[in-house]
Amino acid sequence: MVTNNTKSRCALRTSSLDFKSLNESGGWAFVTNGTDQLGHKYGLASWLTIPPDLIELQPNQTKPVKITVDNRSDLSPGGHYAAVLFKAANVTQGGRLG
Repeated sequence: MVTNNTKSRCALRTSSLDFKSLNESGGWAFVTNGTDQLGHKYGLASWLTIPPDLIELQPNQTKPVKITVDNRSDLSPGGHYAAVLFKAANVTQGGRLG
């Protein structure tokens, strides 16, 4: 579920990224480079389906976001990690998305 807790209409773009641990400190980092992402054996982002690409919310509106992990034959057993991101899309003064 995603909620717009503001008094204005908003739009969010969805995406996903793999992440990995930095070292023994407990920190983590997003894997953003395409080459690194393909080589990251614990990545999950390429198996995620996150429709729709754009979510529009009225003030105080809540909408469900269905995230599916595609159980394809190339998804190996074990732990895999990804983050689902929501980024604000521009809304022009006329109320259109930019």
